[in-house]
Amino acid sequence: SEAAATLALASFAVEVDRVATFRGPPDKLPVVLLGDGAVAALTPLYLTLDERLRSFGFEYTTRSRFTPHLTVLYGERPVAPRAIPAIAWRVDEPC
Repeated sequence: SEAAATLALASFAVEVDRVATFRGPPDKLPVVLLGDGAVAALTPLYLTLDERLRSFGFEYTTRSRFTPHLTVLYGERPVAPRAIPAIAWRVDEPC
């Protein structure tokens, strides 16, 4: 919490327009929402938080390939990737 409280990023827009399933245990498959350009704005947040966590002594290794997404549930069966009506919001304050 302390590391996240030190973040100072400009607000940004996020938009998701696809649903899919990521790999996982057969009984706990992550069902995620994805988007293209607007979701890419999450990457600087991911990298900045990783940097702050390291400065607080966490030895977390940043994944070389980050796929910005929003996990909505864990399911037993995969969801075929498909388009959904776009959902957009502005990220402008900490959780």
